[in-house]
Amino acid sequence: MRKNVPRRAKGALGRVAAAGLAAVLALGVAVSGPVAASALEATPGGSLTTGDGVTLTKLASWDETTEDRANVQLSVGSTEEVVESYVTFVIDKSTSFDVRDEANKMLEELLEQTTDGTIVNVSVVSFENSADVIQEWTVLNESTIGDIQSAIENKRSDSGTNIQMGLATARELLSGVSGHKYLVLLTDGITYQWGNGQTIYTEQASNGEESLNAGNDMNGVHHPDLEAYYAEFSNVAQWMASHGTAIAQDIQTYGRTYTVGQIQPSNGKGNQTNSTYEGFDEANYDYVKYEDATEHYSANDAAVYSAVAEWRNLANDGVTLFAYADSTGDPNTKGSNAYNAKNNPWAAAYIASLDTVAGTSGMVEDGTVEGMFDGVMNTVLYEIASGTVNDTIGADFDLAGLDTIKLTVGGVDIPGTVDEENNTVTFDDGHYVVTYNPNAPAGETLTWNITVPVKSAEPVTLSYALDLSNKAAEAGTYQVPTNEDASISYKSTDGGSGAEKFPVPVLEYTVEEPAPVTPDPITVSGDVFNVTKVLEGATLKDGQFEFQLADADGNVIATATNDAEGNVVFDDFTFEAAGTYEYTVSEVLPTDDDPNTDGVQKDGVTYDQTVEGLKLEVTEKDGKLTCQAYTDEDGATFNNVYKAAEAPAEDTKPADDTKKDETVPSTGDPTSFAAVAATLVAGVGAGAAGIAMRRRNK
Repeated sequence: MRKNVPRRAKGALGRVAAAGLAAVLALGVAVSGPVAASALEATPGGSLTTGDGVTLTKLASWDETTEDRANVQLSVGSTEEVVESYVTFVIDKSTSFDVRDEANKMLEELLEQTTDGTIVNVSVVSFENSADVIQEWTVLNESTIGDIQSAIENKRSDSGTNIQMGLATARELLSGVSGHKYLVLLTDGITYQWGNGQTIYTEQASNGEESLNAGNDMNGVHHPDLEAYYAEFSNVAQWMASHGTAIAQDIQTYGRTYTVGQIQPSNGKGNQTNSTYEGFDEANYDYVKYEDATEHYSANDAAVYSAVAEWRNLANDGVTLFAYADSTGDPNTKGSNAYNAKNNPWAAAYIASLDTVAGTSGMVEDGTVEGMFDGVMNTVLYEIASGTVNDTIGADFDLAGLDTIKLTVGGVDIPGTVDEENNTVTFDDGHYVVTYNPNAPAGETLTWNITVPVKSAEPVTLSYALDLSNKAAEAGTYQVPTNEDASISYKSTDGGSGAEKFPVPVLEYTVEEPAPVTPDPITVSGDVFNVTKVLEGATLKDGQFEFQLADADGNVIATATNDAEGNVVFDDFTFEAAGTYEYTVSEVLPTDDDPNTDGVQKDGVTYDQTVEGLKLEVTEKDGKLTCQAYTDEDGATFNNVYKAAEAPAEDTKPADDTKKDETVPSTGDPTSFAAVAATLVAGVGAGAAGIAMRRRNK
C-alpha cells in the first residue's frame, strides 16, 4: 500500500544536531553525589535543535541572594527575540503544477500567520540535468511573495534529472545563512548522475548489439529479481545499510563523468561480443562488462546512493527536511508522474522512505495534494503541537517548593495555581500542568504537560528553584548536575511525533578550607610537677635551696626555691598551642667545699644531684586546650643530708660558754623570677633517658 501521509523520522539520524549531547547526558545519569573537579565540566546548560526543528533549552545558575540555591529553566521554542527561518524549495522539473500551486498557497498562509517576531526567508532551486538557484534568499512579505511564487511555477523542459546535484546546490545555499533551516524536496524520484556527477556505465546487449548505458533502465541488467530488489526501497535507510558500501566501491572503481545515456561501439554496429568503445578502456575499469553486471551496481543505484548521501549530509548540518514523491496524474498516461511511478517503482519508493534516514517524507497522489504542505508551514510556525516533559531532579538537590515553579509564554508571566495536596501547579486554565512527585522511582521528578501548540517565536519556559541538599563537607571544588535526566516526548504539528533529551546543566561550587581555630591560651599551675625538697639531719627553711627548670635543649627557663614544708613551686606556665613539652628539673648546686668526700657538699649539706625528667602534653579539642603532666613514678623529690661538723680536740684555751648556732646555713636568698614561655618540642625525649613516667591530670 502506498503511503499518502507524510511520516516523521523514526531513527536517531533525524536528530543529528543533538549528537554532541550524548556524552554529557551519560555522565549526568551516572552521577550521584557531588563530583570532584576532574570528573565533570561545569556548564550552565544550553540549547539543541532536534532533527525536526524543535528547539529545546535548559539552563541553570546559582541564586545571587539565597545560598546553595539554584535556579533552573526549561524552554520549548526559540529563546531568540526574533526567530529567523530559511526555507528552500528544491524542485524537480517533473513536479506537477498542482503540487507547485499548493506550495504557493502554503506561502500565502504562512505569510498571514507570520508575526512580528518571525522572519521567513525563501529560496528556490530548480534541477534536472543541472541545478540552478532561480530565487535567491528573499524575505517573505507582501511585496516579494509574487516573485517567489513565480520561481516555484517556473517549470524547465531540459532532459535528465540529478537529485543529488539539486540537494548539493541547496546545501550550499543553506550553509551561508544562520537560523532555522528547512528544505522541501519535490520530485518524482527518477535520478541520474547528470552533469559532473560520477555515474557507472554498463555494457548491455540489446537489439542484437552491445552498447554502454548509464540511463534509468539499467537496473534489470544488474538485478535479475527486480521485484524483490525494488521492495527494498520502501526503507531506503536499510537499503543503504545493505548496499551502500558496495555501491561506493563501484563508484570509486567504475565512476565516470556522465556524458550521454548511451554509447555505441567504436568498431561498428552489430557486435554482440568483444565490442570496444572510444574513450573507454575495459582494462582501466571504465565500465562494467555485461558478463559481470550482476556482480555490480547500476547507474541508477549510484544516483540514488549519491542523493541519499547528500540528504544525510543536510541532516548532519541541522536542516529540517521534507521530501514529497510526486506521483500525481493518470498512471496510464505516458509522461505523467503517476505513470513514471508505476514503471519505475524504485524512484517514488525511496523518496517516500527518506524519513527512515532523516526528516519527513511521503508520496503525493491525486486527491492528497491539498494541504500537503501544512506540516511544513506548521513546523516553521510552531515547535510542537503538544508534549510532556519529565525532569528528574539531580541527586544533590531538592525542589525548593511548589511556589518556586513559574511559567512564561513568549516572555509573558502566566499566573499559576498551586495545589499542595496534589503537588500540582496549573497554568492557563490547564493548558500547562506541572506535577511534582518526590517519590518517583527515578527520584524527585517534575512532569510538565503541554496541551496547546507552542509557537516558534513564543517559547514556553518553565522555571523552578532547587536547594543543594547534599553538599560536600570536605574542602574542594565540586560539579553537580541539576538533573539526572530531562526529556520531552511530543506531537509535532504535522502529525508526527518525536522524543529528545534536554541538555544537562552542571553547576560548580567550592567548599573552602575551614579557617584555623586559635584556642584560648591555657595557664598551668607551677606546682604541676609536684617537686618536693627533703632535708635530713636539720630543719628545712623557707627559700633554703634553689631549683631550676630546663627545656629539652638544656636551656634554663625558670627557677624556684623551696618553702618550709619542702614544696618547690615554679611560676605558672601559659601555653598557646597544643604539643608535647619536655623538661628537666634539678637543684642548683653550690661550689663543693669538701672535695675529699663523694658528692657535692656545702656547709655540711650533701646535695642531691638527681636530674628529674618532666613532661607536659597539651592537647586541643573543640577549640580548647587541656594539659596532662608526667613525672617519674616516685615524684620529683630531692633529698639533701646535713651532717654537723665533729667537735675539735680540747686545747688549753679557756672554755667559751657561748653556744654555736647549729642551724644549717642557706645557699642564698630565694630568687624570684617571671614565668618564662615554654618551648614546644615535638618528638624529643626527656633529658634523662630511661626514666619511667606517670601521668598527672591538670
